[in-house]
Amino acid sequence: MLNKKLLCICLISIIFFMLFSEDSLSQTPEEYLQTAIEIIRENALNSDKINWDKALPEAMGFLEFASTTADTYPIIKNLLKKLEDNHSYFKTPQKYKKDKFSTVEENDPITGKFLESKIAYLNIPYIRGYTDEKNLLYSTIIQDQIAALDSLEPIGWIVDLRENTGGNMWPMLAGLGPLLGEGILGYMSFLDEDISWIYKNGTIGFDENILITLPDSGYIVQNSNLPVAVLIGDQTMSSGEAVTISFIGNKNAKLFGQPTQGLSTVNVSHKLSDGALIVLTEGIFTDRTGRKYGSEIEPDVLVENDEQTIDKAVEWILSKP
Repeated sequence: MLNKKLLCICLISIIFFMLFSEDSLSQTPEEYLQTAIEIIRENALNSDKINWDKALPEAMGFLEFASTTADTYPIIKNLLKKLEDNHSYFKTPQKYKKDKFSTVEENDPITGKFLESKIAYLNIPYIRGYTDEKNLLYSTIIQDQIAALDSLEPIGWIVDLRENTGGNMWPMLAGLGPLLGEGILGYMSFLDEDISWIYKNGTIGFDENILITLPDSGYIVQNSNLPVAVLIGDQTMSSGEAVTISFIGNKNAKLFGQPTQGLSTVNVSHKLSDGALIVLTEGIFTDRTGRKYGSEIEPDVLVENDEQTIDKAVEWILSKP
């Protein structure tokens, strides 16, 4: 397996997302499909779930009806479905470009408010957009919200991830850095290595690779010992689960709500010759304590009625000395 530390990062979703380029700028449908099959077979975490002796001739047989590389898309999608990881997917060139250059207005707003109980509330939704400029913008928006709320001298924090269905995890982590704390926040665990993601001095990255740098070393909260209630649910998935895991092991944090979706896995994106992407599940998330995931994340406090989740979080924060 290629050493992923040496690969160029493309900032998406998932969670964690690396971009591989194929040398060929123009391939026949057969060459294109063979490339896709090789990528899936050699790298997918669940590659052994596919009976390749049967799947290969079946896939190549469909080439009879393919005159362009786009005609092979359904074949590739079918192979990805056979992996049964519920996280691998295929992205057309058009969809990739749309997501990469999406605007702030196309995303749900990152909102904050000061509750009557003197608790600061932050809602961190799905974040889409993967340019360096947007990564810094989203990170700054989150830290600006934290700074504004912190100026009101809260007694605790609520971070709501219940509607965070994924997207680009890096600006989420960079933005929430003041509440997450500095140091290793979690790991991307592959078959041959663990790669840590780290927040330090207003930067976020993996191992020694810095992906986002906030100005002035980022914001620092006035009191780093305040309780942080993290709200999760079945719509918390992918990058939302990466953020959830980043709070686990933080002595001030506690999870409230319902189990997450169960896509706490590492997706690696391989770029094909026509600009399409195979986004492939190749690893799982591990928290800073060393606990591995790959499935649902259970809350510390299960709240059966979602409407009561904020109330339970407030109750806990108010109980803290």
